[in-house]
This record gives sequence, structure tokens and C-alpha cells, in this order.
Amino acid sequence: MSVLLRVRILHSVPTHVPVLLPGDEPTLSANEANQLIADGLAELAPLPDPVPASRGDEATATDTTQAGVEQETIESDSPTDSTDPAAITQPFDPAKIDIQTRQGSIDTILKRLKHGEINLQTPFQRQADLWKDREQSRLIESILIRFPLPAFYFDGSNPEKWLVVDGLQRLSSLRRFVIDKDLKLRGLEYLKQFENMGYDDLPRPLQRTIEETQITQYIIQAGTPERVKFNLFKRINTGGLTLTSQEIRHALNQGVPADFVAELAESPAFLTATGGSISPRRMDDRDFVMRFIAFYLRPYEKYVPELDTYLNAQMATLATLAPVERASLKADFEHAMLLAHDIFGRQAFRKLTTLTPKGVNPINKALFEVWSVCLSRLTPAQGKALIDRKREVLKALVRLIKSDQFLRAISAATGDRRRVIERFSAVEHLIVAELRATDVDAFVPDFVMAPTTSQQLPPFIDTL
Repeated sequence: MSVLLRVRILHSVPTHVPVLLPGDEPTLSANEANQLIADGLAELAPLPDPVPASRGDEATATDTTQAGVEQETIESDSPTDSTDPAAITQPFDPAKIDIQTRQGSIDTILKRLKHGEINLQTPFQRQADLWKDREQSRLIESILIRFPLPAFYFDGSNPEKWLVVDGLQRLSSLRRFVIDKDLKLRGLEYLKQFENMGYDDLPRPLQRTIEETQITQYIIQAGTPERVKFNLFKRINTGGLTLTSQEIRHALNQGVPADFVAELAESPAFLTATGGSISPRRMDDRDFVMRFIAFYLRPYEKYVPELDTYLNAQMATLATLAPVERASLKADFEHAMLLAHDIFGRQAFRKLTTLTPKGVNPINKALFEVWSVCLSRLTPAQGKALIDRKREVLKALVRLIKSDQFLRAISAATGDRRRVIERFSAVEHLIVAELRATDVDAFVPDFVMAPTTSQQLPPFIDTL
């Protein structure tokens, strides 16, 4: 299956035939589209209206191969939703938090950048230049007219290679202008006489102004808990661009974990199963992959809120796995992706309320999480049995999604422990029920088949 994406062109692409101009919205192969996005030449085109999540049997949206990702509410929507005592989290120990404050000049940061002592390299560099040329130019202008800059935050656990907690876009702008010298000033508000100039074109006094500008640096020292670092990332905004949770996980887990998650997100099996619906620009695709990895490595009955903490811990676990264990994980992930596509087609991981929809809903993260993990547990024979019964599987899924309890479990407070157990248990029971209708062994060793109480299954499971 060839995965296609519709993009909006931001800058002319003369190498393409025909030439792509700003404002064009061509449909391109996933590889070509992702490369243009990575190069800052394009962005995903606005998505069409999704199929309404109606209770009836008819969907009304127009046909589309790209319906995006459904917005998710992770936090509990009711004080009674998190009743498990394990959900209570302990506060930080302030004695373990070591963050030093330093005053210095931009020149000291530029020296670190020149010597590769601040991590702006691949794979994180792809996300470093989210600001457009005009935004980067306005930063340089602010320095030249002596506006004070916000503080920079760094993870200095490794003094030889700092990680950026906050200030990535500003550092990227300074690197492009002063070191790489490929940024020309555009869209200036006060210093229009320097429009289209580069660093070497500026008078020496202005170059010196940039180098000598004083900045505040907060350096997180070794021994500070990882959860503190994550929360610093989460709480601090940079130029209106709030880091996503997966961008934070990526920055804190460089090396094997970050590379492995990226590899799965770029795999043809994942692109095929998701139909090219998930944008890689803010690492949303890697967030989906991490949902699979987390519940694959640590079964859902051991889940303890909050979800971000759960995902963070399992991403760190990737670094401890042997290569053969990661290879097995990858094989199971790709098996689940191809199986999902063979069973559900373009409706994989989407809310399906009819067997004959006229379009596709956005991908639902909770459905992706539960179906990807459950399908990865099946043997090839069990997977083939479900493919042979895919119409019956689809019917069972439609009934499940139409049940109020399951719909809530995949739509609201999805990080609540009870709702995690409800959706996983329901899909496990659905799969086993369908396997029992075949000649294939219906026993799946890694299925928990957990009810939400110690005595009874949820009522909606009994109706499957």
C-alpha cells in the first residue's frame, strides 16, 4: 500500500516537477512529504472535517485518506475516577533538586555551540528550527536593541554535553545567524536598515553587542530526579511553542531509546496501518509508538497514573534491553501494524460506528494503544483467524464502541487506571470470543483478561 499525504507548500520547491509554489496543496508520497516538512518547505495541509461520532448507523463525512489524530483528554474528569490507592503520587524531595544559576554572555553559549558541547544535533536538530526566518530575525533584532532575553535552562548532568531544557529555538536562531551564517535578517520592525543582512554584514559594534549580551542560565546538576527535569520541560514555554510530552521524552532519552522509537515511527508498517494520518513534525507519531512500547513492556494491570510518568519510565527502560529484545519488540510491533491493516483496513484505530462508513474518523490514541498491544500478542495462526473473521470482528468492535462505558474509556480521562483496564480487558475479551468461533487455539498467554472489579466483568463485555 502506498501511503500518501496532502501537504501545504510554504516555500517554492523548484526541484519538483511540476514546480511547487507557496499555497499549493499537493498529495505526495509519505517519504517525499516528510522530507519537505523536515526541510521546512511544507506542512501538513489542514485536515478535512472528521466523520461525526454518531450513535446511528450512517457516517456522513466525505472520503479522505488523511483524517488526523483525535484530541485526547488524559486527566481524570471526576474526583471519583482515580480511586486506586496506587494513583497517589509522592511529592519531590527538595533536597535532591540541584539547579545552579549562572550569569554569562551569549559569547559563552556560542563557544559551546561551536564545539558541539550543547546538544543541537540529529535526531533532535530536526525539531530545533520550528521558528521561521522572520521569528528568528526578530530575536536577533531584540538582542541588537538590547531587549532582555528570557533565561536559558540546561540539563548539565553531563558537563561535556548539555541538553537544552528551554531555549532551543533561541539557540538555533543564534547558531544559524552567528555560526552557520545562513540566516539573513527579514521582517525587522525597528532596524529596517539591516534588512537582508547576515552576521558578517553587520558593523563590528553590533556584532559585539550580540556577543556581550548578558543572559541567565539555569543548569540542572547531576542527581536531580528525572521527573523534575520532565516537569521543567513541561512547565516552561519557549516563544509560544510549548514542548510536547514526547519531545520532552526524546530530549531526556537520547541515544538508543530515542533512535529506536524514531525507527518504529518511520517504519513502513506503521505508516501503512495509520494511513499517513499522524504528523511527525511535533513527534506525535513517536508518541503513538511510545504508547505501544509502554504497555507492551509493562502490562496494563501494572499501570499506575499518571500516563506521562508511565511512558517516561518505559522509554528509559529501552536503554536497558538487549539488542535481541529490542529486535523482538520491533518484530511484534510491525506484526501488530500489518495485522491491524489487514483486519480493519483504513479504519484501523478509529472510532467505527457502522460497517459501511463513508469516510474516516481521526485516529484515536487509546484505540491505537489497546489494539496494537493486543494484536502484538497473537500468534500468526491467531492473527490469520481474525483476518478470516474480520467482518465479525468489525461488527463486535462497532457494538463495543457504541457502548457508553467503552466509549468513555477511549474518549475521556484516558489516563485513569480504571479506564485503561476497561478498554484493554474489553478488547482482550473481544479477541478471545472471536478466536473461540474458529478452530484455532483461543488461549493468548500474555492476555490478562482482567475485570474492572474482583467479581464481575464490565456489563458491556457480557454483551459481546
